[in-house]
Amino acid sequence: MFLDNQLQFFSQDEKLYHEALVHSAFRIARNQMNPFHNILLLGAGDGFAARECLKFESVEEIVVVDI
Repeated sequence: MFLDNQLQFFSQDEKLYHEALVHSAFRIARNQMNPFHNILLLGAGDGFAARECLKFESVEEIVVVDI
């Protein structure tokens, strides 16, 4: 996907990037015994971070804000 003629992500590696981004945050929360229920994603209009968040049972709501 390109935005303003700049590569934003490549379909072959986007899953690795979004998994690392989201799962790391959830691991930190789990270690603190504080699961995420409501998620705010800023600049995540492609939906890939939301897809990763939905893999966790504790998530009740996701709000995505983008341009």
